[in-house]
Amino acid sequence: MPALTDKIFFPISIFVLNVTLAVFKFVLASAVGACFAIYAKYGGEYAKSIGWVRSAGYLDMIMAFLSILKRKNAPGSVMWVLVVGFFITFAADFLDKGISNFVVPTSRLVPFGRETMVSPQVKSDIGKFFGWSFVVPSNGNVTHTMEKALNSSLAIPNQREGEVYYSATPEYPTTCTDFGITFCGAIVRNGSCGRVDITLEDRMMEPNIPRPSNRLGFNSTSSSAYLPPYTISDQEDKACNLHEDSRTVDMSVNNDARISRTSTTKCFHGSGDITVLVMTATRLAESAPTNDSQLYSGSSDELFSTMYQSIMSATIPEVREFGLHLVELRMTNSSVDILACSIKKPFMDGGMWLPDLGFDLPELWIPMDGIFYECSYATITVLRFKQNNDIAEAFGSDFDFNTYKDSVYISLEYSPAPTNETVAPLSAKNMTRDNVAVADFMASLGTNYYADFRKGLLYIRYDVRKRELGLEVPLWVLLAAGIIVVVSVCVWQMTHWLVGLPHTSSVYSIIRAELGSNSETPVPRIMRFSYQPLMFEGVKLLPDKAKTFPEDIKSV
Repeated sequence: MPALTDKIFFPISIFVLNVTLAVFKFVLASAVGACFAIYAKYGGEYAKSIGWVRSAGYLDMIMAFLSILKRKNAPGSVMWVLVVGFFITFAADFLDKGISNFVVPTSRLVPFGRETMVSPQVKSDIGKFFGWSFVVPSNGNVTHTMEKALNSSLAIPNQREGEVYYSATPEYPTTCTDFGITFCGAIVRNGSCGRVDITLEDRMMEPNIPRPSNRLGFNSTSSSAYLPPYTISDQEDKACNLHEDSRTVDMSVNNDARISRTSTTKCFHGSGDITVLVMTATRLAESAPTNDSQLYSGSSDELFSTMYQSIMSATIPEVREFGLHLVELRMTNSSVDILACSIKKPFMDGGMWLPDLGFDLPELWIPMDGIFYECSYATITVLRFKQNNDIAEAFGSDFDFNTYKDSVYISLEYSPAPTNETVAPLSAKNMTRDNVAVADFMASLGTNYYADFRKGLLYIRYDVRKRELGLEVPLWVLLAAGIIVVVSVCVWQMTHWLVGLPHTSSVYSIIRAELGSNSETPVPRIMRFSYQPLMFEGVKLLPDKAKTFPEDIKSV
């Protein structure tokens, strides 16, 4: 049920509002006149004169009030009725102005159909378009950032004025959320539909640490002293994969890299299903972890608190070229959370070379002493749903959806929130929440968002809306005005039925009625009038000796 403070939209212009208020004012004035007609019938010998004075205007009402006040030529009750009548008339005349102050000109968006936009894109890589990397503000909403990206000039280069575009997000039936999962060659969950492989390049690991049912622990000694990027791939289609958007960590500074990055892609299968892969990851570094370290987000998250215990009890390889890799893994529905840490000594005294991790990043010399801890946290979401051929229907039956290997539809980077001039600690909970939100949004787009990386074309289907101008009125104002109109019309009509002439008529109407009763010919509605003598249609109204000209009559 709407609240009284809610505003109701009306698609009308200011002109229509003014006409409506004029009708409102007319009805209200008629009701006030009806009230004076009732008083004229039951209020005594001065009552009718008060009604006539009121109809003459504010000046006559003021002059009549001053006359009674000065000469005491009428009862005091008549004077107070005149005062009340003055304020009631004033309120009736200006109530429409008060109502208009609550009316606000505004606009709303109305559906205008659906349209598929095809925009040429610049390819920055085989499976990427230039410019489709966006920053999510520290206090921003990741879904809103993606909606803004899809509604930008990158996707709609020729927006028509007055039209607003919303990416079409119909509901798509989900076909699989219980994926089987392998991590670094080890089967960690047997799913009921499909399987997803998660790897640290080609590294093989076996779970060897007891954990609760939805978690696994790994450790291994590797000749590689750094953590390579994660890769997700769908076993049904090897071209359906996604790489971690990693960056080199400055190991000379504790917790240097705490910026989370999200990558998304979409895969189209011959079965008619679509798979959405989303990964959010961050890289962290520290030289001396503690239980309340920002690196481990305190002990509130089980993966981080368990990792701390594993690091504290780990045996670090003495060979400088080797590193100890610890992994904590957690699975929840269609999401997987992974925390991996590498513990190592420098390759040589005073520091180490950080190898090329790919992504066009060169080797770096990292000055450091003692043991160093490098960690990466990633949360991965996989969704599969039935394909809807909205875009294919718009372009013909021969339109073909393709999966592009190593493709990235959108990249997101989360701006950290500063806290006392330092970067805020990592929030694994927020990373997982945002990752799931991105996956849900990508799934809701379905085939309405498709990138042809071979041709350099982006297809997005939009719900188009046009802006409609109108007025907003608070519900309570609308109800109050409606009640006033209904009551006014009832009072007005009931007065004409029950009180009748001459109390509801003006002086002019009464004179015309009297002239008509004494004449055999009809009296016109508009009569001739003269002052000397005071005559209507040639008929004298007063004896000859009476003073008839207004200038001779003193009002006060």
